[in-house]
This record gives sequence, structure tokens and C-alpha cells, in this order.
Amino acid sequence: MFKRSLAEECLALAAQSDCTLMKFGALLIKDGEVIGRGYTKKVHPCVARFQCCEYRKNIRPRGKAERCEAIHAEWAALRDTVRNGHDPSGASLVICGMGPSDEAWIREEPYASCTLCARLCALFEIKELIVQVKARNKAGWDFASLSIEQALITSFEVAFGEREIKRAR
Repeated sequence: MFKRSLAEECLALAAQSDCTLMKFGALLIKDGEVIGRGYTKKVHPCVARFQCCEYRKNIRPRGKAERCEAIHAEWAALRDTVRNGHDPSGASLVICGMGPSDEAWIREEPYASCTLCARLCALFEIKELIVQVKARNKAGWDFASLSIEQALITSFEVAFGEREIKRAR
């Protein structure tokens, strides 16, 4: 179903991000075709009175996504999809992330961490989120699928402190 080459493309998109804290890439896939691409990018000119990435380093993980001033990769991929004349409803959204030193950002378990992105995916009737997770019974990482309902639930669990963001080590 999910090809490793898509993960490589998604990580290559993440590498284009100008965010200094977290870099994400996103692909929208429908009927086996990539219909949209995006990556996290800062709003230019910066509208914030402070450097959001520096500010966000000092707050608990669960509030970081909602305090981000950047255009999220998911939003950029949805915009690209619509601009390309595609309907994103029923598509799968692949999210791959990298930390500030360009190492893959891998979750211990599948969850969505941003309520804004989860709600936008629900609005556009995205079928599922495909996220990087720690591989079971082997080294490295793999992918897991979340329905949009699961993405909404887990993102609010993160936002309200009922679920901690756990990065695989």
C-alpha cells in the first residue's frame, strides 16, 4: 500500500522547511497519485513580535503546534492540491518530520499533535493521516494510519495534556 519512496519524497519536502525547531513535509495521495505537496514554512514577513521557534522551545510540547506562526505542511499540501485542480476529499495525508538537526522525527505511537491540522483535515474530508512511528520488533521507523476521527481525538488529548508527545529514541 504505502511505498517507501513516498516517505523519501515527504522527508525531502521537510528538508526544504525554513523552520528552526521542527520541519515537516506532507503529501496528499489519492488513487495512488500524489495530488498535493507541502512543507512547513515561516510566514514572511514575520508578523510575530518574537521568534516563535525560540519561544516554543521553552513551553511544554502539547502547546507548541497551536503557538506556531508557520504555515503548516498540511495546509501547504491542501493549498497545492486545490491549486492543481484536485479534490482532496477521500485522500490520504502523509506527514513526515525532522528535528532541527535533520534527524527523522519519529513517534512512539500513532497520534496527531496539532488540533488545527486535524480539524482542517476533517473539513476537507481527508480519509486518513499516515505518520512516522517507531518500527515494531526492528530498528528504525515505519508508518501507521490514523482515521481523521482518531487524529482529532489524539490531537485534543495532546492539547489538553491527556497524552504526552513521545518521541522514539
